[in-house]
Amino acid sequence: MTVSITSGRSGTRGVPRAVRAAAILEAAAEEFGRAGYAGAQLTAIAGRAGVSKALVLAYFCSKEKLYIACVEKAGPIVFDAVAAAVDAPTSANPGPSLFSRSANAVLTSLFTTLEGRTGYWALLYDRTLPAGAGRDAARAQRHRLREQSARTVADVLRSAGLADPRDSAAAVLIWESMVSASMHWWRLNPALSAAELSATSGRILAAFSYPAPSTASETEMS
Repeated sequence: MTVSITSGRSGTRGVPRAVRAAAILEAAAEEFGRAGYAGAQLTAIAGRAGVSKALVLAYFCSKEKLYIACVEKAGPIVFDAVAAAVDAPTSANPGPSLFSRSANAVLTSLFTTLEGRTGYWALLYDRTLPAGAGRDAARAQRHRLREQSARTVADVLRSAGLADPRDSAAAVLIWESMVSASMHWWRLNPALSAAELSATSGRILAAFSYPAPSTASETEMS
């Protein structure tokens, strides 16, 4: 389901409708991300956008349609951020493992893209959504992101010689959990910049990939 803004050339006080609609979407994404669909209030969204509740409804008709518009904007933003990282040339400093390199590239791209608007991530994974078009729209975007994750993880597993579908399914869930946990950490620490988050994730991934120390028996055999 695609939501379109009601027709018209200009908004209130001479502000173009497209500009006003974009401001409402940004405000709504932050409110939905902060409070969840169930807790989000149109009055709060209107306040964030500097407009009236009536104008929000004039543009988007209902809370559900406003949420769907946010989802249809958020999904491609997240997808394109991951795609940009996956398609980027190999770094000159590849890191201790292919997984570490791939994960750090994806997280860095997400942090950079979503700086100042982490609500776009949170609203895609909102558990307070009631059954209906809004939930279906979010599920469709998450399905697209999961397919993207599966392709990204497949490259890592293939390099390690793993081809078992069960390994792939488990790896996708682990990958998604890692990314979600990183975004959740950012929501808990909103003062951190994208650069600070990227540096933190890089250090953690490097530590997770650090080679195990040699045991006494291995030392004797060498």
